[in-house]
Amino acid sequence: MTLTQNERAELIKHRVEKSRSLHNEALFLFDSGLYNTSVNRIYYAMYHAVSALALKDSFTTSKHLQLIGWFNREYVKTGRTDINSGKYLTRAFEMRSSKISSIASRRLFFASSTVSPWPLAPGISGHIAQYPPSGADSIIAASSDFI
Repeated sequence: MTLTQNERAELIKHRVEKSRSLHNEALFLFDSGLYNTSVNRIYYAMYHAVSALALKDSFTTSKHLQLIGWFNREYVKTGRTDINSGKYLTRAFEMRSSKISSIASRRLFFASSTVSPWPLAPGISGHIAQYPPSGADSIIAASSDFI
């Protein structure tokens, strides 16, 4: 299916709006202590922002990991966006895909704006953030900047 310029522009706009809406939901869910669902919403907020960029750049895929790889190759490695954006997107995908249900693990996911690309070790203690990091914000902002 080939999209017209107007259809493509409308779909990009829809994906950016969906991204912002899901991000707001994630913040609400986090503040409500619903960390598992918040991680899911944050991932999908970033996913829709990156898929808007992909559509703008005429890249299509039905696979999440291919989209993440494309984003890292085209935006992170080229310096068009911060390296932490790629790490945060990858980590959010891993958390969304895993069956980790530990509240402490989910809280640690939000503990820093620089999320480690390595899996969290169970039982890690430390400072628990009061709000989600800016990782999702930077991806959503980048999508708006480039669109």
